[in-house]
Amino acid sequence: MIHFCMAFWTDGQENSSRERNVHLTWPYLKDMVRYLNSKSVPATANIFDYSPEKIIDDATHIPYPIGTYKRSEKLNGIINTFPEEDNICLMDCDVFIHRTQWDALATLASNVTYEIGFFFNFAKLDDGNIPLDQVDPHGTHPLVFTKGCVGGFGGFHLTSIKSIKDIGFFDEKFTTWGGEDGHLMDRWNYKFIRTGVSEDRVLPLHLPHFQDRENILYFNREEYVRNNNLAV
Repeated sequence: MIHFCMAFWTDGQENSSRERNVHLTWPYLKDMVRYLNSKSVPATANIFDYSPEKIIDDATHIPYPIGTYKRSEKLNGIINTFPEEDNICLMDCDVFIHRTQWDALATLASNVTYEIGFFFNFAKLDDGNIPLDQVDPHGTHPLVFTKGCVGGFGGFHLTSIKSIKDIGFFDEKFTTWGGEDGHLMDRWNYKFIRTGVSEDRVLPLHLPHFQDRENILYFNREEYVRNNNLAV
């Protein structure tokens, strides 16, 4: 069983865009999980709402005051919600997998074991006619994806829960976006097997942080920095 878990919160930054994103991506995630189930991939769709007041009706609501980031604390709590023998995919609310890649995702999800998992590269959109901040996962416009950012952003990975526990979960020491994701990926790869060929058949799209789209955090294997040159 693999649990797809979308996390959503208000942290005092870009709250309007986060709400906009989750209303787009949460119904889409439920459609994706229904599709995976139809392909005999046991999966569940789950959403955890950490905002002060519940925003999504069918979410598990765990109130946090505005301005309390503690992303790792929240994600680690989600991991501990599920049985250790299951698998998990953690997703920020600004991430989605286009439906043209759901078959490839089903194949990857079926291959996850304790020692084999997937941390995904994120996509860039090869279509100059659609601004990233106008992408709608439910839209009918044909989208063309190519490999973009290094893996580890948005929390998106397919791994066993036990393997995440055995490397010590997410680390709370990072206060800027993306550091905890890249750090987890690097620790996981050090101990286990990251399958790195077929994963590029699945390229999640990260909807932009509208007020900060030029300052995207990335991991260069030495330090976590702001990079003004990434397009996605």
